[in-house]
Amino acid sequence: MKILILGSSGMLGTAIENICKENGIKYISLTHSDIEATNSIELENAIKKHNPTVIINCIAIVGINPCEEDKIQAYKVNTLIPYELAKIADTNDITLVHISTHAVFDGNNDDFYTEDDIAEPLNIYGATKLEADILVQKRCKKHYIVRVPTMFGERRNNSIGFVDKMLLWMQERSNIRVADDKIDTPTYSKDVAKEIMYILQNNKKYGLYHIANSGKVSYFDFVAKIKDIKNLQCDLIRAKDSDFKALAPKPLKTALLSKKLEPLRHWEDALKEYLSERI
Repeated sequence: MKILILGSSGMLGTAIENICKENGIKYISLTHSDIEATNSIELENAIKKHNPTVIINCIAIVGINPCEEDKIQAYKVNTLIPYELAKIADTNDITLVHISTHAVFDGNNDDFYTEDDIAEPLNIYGATKLEADILVQKRCKKHYIVRVPTMFGERRNNSIGFVDKMLLWMQERSNIRVADDKIDTPTYSKDVAKEIMYILQNNKKYGLYHIANSGKVSYFDFVAKIKDIKNLQCDLIRAKDSDFKALAPKPLKTALLSKKLEPLRHWEDALKEYLSERI
């Protein structure tokens, strides 16, 4: 197996690269500085040059506001890149792993979303990601679509994830407001990377998979757990997700669960490990 990781400097790309290093798996990492993936010719040439047996696509414009602010670029990156990859992979008998998101759901489910639930996105981010899921499924026979929730973990680029942002704010501020009605399954990117490798190495059936740590939690209780683990003094103030305005509707409850894979460890255990290892 020889893996080409696209978007390798992001959180999940970094985790997948680390897993490959630890397990002696051949891989090539490409970031935006290495390739302009919206250029289909450049993309095809890179794949021909490196000749992978697996492509893992971690490229995305993530988040509601960035996608609403530039809908065309969101469509190019979140939809057209996966479509081009699906065509190239299918033509060259390459397995494509496409990373999707819980944001394809409308957030009205009090329970977990599984692979059987119908996706109904509320915004451009969710819509562009869902269209990619559909195109990859239709265009590439050897595909895995992996939907993930909000993740935490190290990353090689300069972006800052939710956990690290909360840590920074709790160290700098006397209090912060956090939504107690927004529900998620916060997940360690390292655990997602390990599960993707498990799927690939065990030749699991092609199709759609949800990968998330076990359990679900409100953002307020999640941040409270971070505060408790790190023994921080910042006061947490309960708020509603609607208090934090966005350029488009936001799904409120997007906890994920897989019907196809064995449960991963609980998010609390994963969080404790990440915070203990975090530099």
